[in-house]
Amino acid sequence: MHHTPLQNCITVQISERVRVHALRSGWVQVRPPHREYSGIEALRFPSILLNGEWTEKLPVWMWLIEHPDGTFLVDTGENTRVHEPEYFGEAKGDAWVNRKILQFDIPQEEELSSHLERLNIPESRIDAAILTHGHLDHTDGLRFLPTSEILFPKIEWEKPFGVAKTTFPSWLKPRFITHDTGTTLGDLSLSDNPFGAAHKIASGLYIVPTPGHTLGHQSVVLFENGICYCFAGDVSFTERQLLANTLAGIAISPEASRETYGHFKTLAARIPLVYLPSHDPESSERLQRAQTLVV
Repeated sequence: MHHTPLQNCITVQISERVRVHALRSGWVQVRPPHREYSGIEALRFPSILLNGEWTEKLPVWMWLIEHPDGTFLVDTGENTRVHEPEYFGEAKGDAWVNRKILQFDIPQEEELSSHLERLNIPESRIDAAILTHGHLDHTDGLRFLPTSEILFPKIEWEKPFGVAKTTFPSWLKPRFITHDTGTTLGDLSLSDNPFGAAHKIASGLYIVPTPGHTLGHQSVVLFENGICYCFAGDVSFTERQLLANTLAGIAISPEASRETYGHFKTLAARIPLVYLPSHDPESSERLQRAQTLVV
C-alpha cells in the first residue's frame, strides 16, 4: 500500500481504483467530560458547561474519497471565520454554548479550500459532500462547496441537537438522506448488516445510521479489497473509547451510543474494519496501515 504525506494531509492508495485523502481541518479542544463521562445522568450536560479545563488539541479530520463512481467528501471541517466575534449572527445562545464548550485553532492553510488547491482538485470535481451530522466542525467548510451536492441526514435536520443553522451558507439546499432497510452492505447478506439499514452512494460506498452523538448521526462505510473503511464522524472520540465502551458526555443518547458501538463491533467480527473517527489523532495512521479493529 502506497501513501504520500502532504502538509496536514495523508493520501492513501487503498486499491488500484480508490484513493483516500485524510485532510486535517485544524484542531479543537473540548471540556474533559464532553469527551468522556460516567457520572450521574442528570449532571452530564451541566458538568460540561461548568468545567473549567480543556483537553489537549484534537484533530478535525475530513475524508476525500476518489472513486471510479465519483469524488466524495465526508464532512467539510472548520473555517477560520469561526474565530470572529459575530460568526453566529443573531444566534447568541448558540454562540455562547459553542464558545463555552469548544476551542478552535483553524489555520487558513488547513481549511478545505486550501487542501483542495494543494491536491489540485477543483471544488467542481466533488460530486457530493456527505455530512455525518450538523455540528459546525463538520459543516463549516460548506461555504467552499457551492456547486457540490450536499447529503444531510434527514433526522438531523428535523431534530437538531447542537446545530447552529446560522453558520450554514444561505444557499444550502441539502439532499436529505434516509436509510433503507432493504439495502445490503457490500457482499454481506441483508441479515449481516448490523446497522439494520443503509443508503448506497456508489459501488461499495454506503451511508449507515449511527445515532448516539446526535439523533441523526450517520457514518460512511467503504468496502474495498475485502476491507471495510469506516468514516465514523463522532460515534466516539477515538477507537480506544469504542473498545473500552466509555461514552462521550456530549452524546444526546447514551443508550443509542452503546447500540452503535455494538453494531461496529459486530461488523468488525464479520469483515476486517478500519475505524476512522473524526477527532482521533491515530485515525490517519490506521488508514495508512489499514489497521483493523480487534474486538
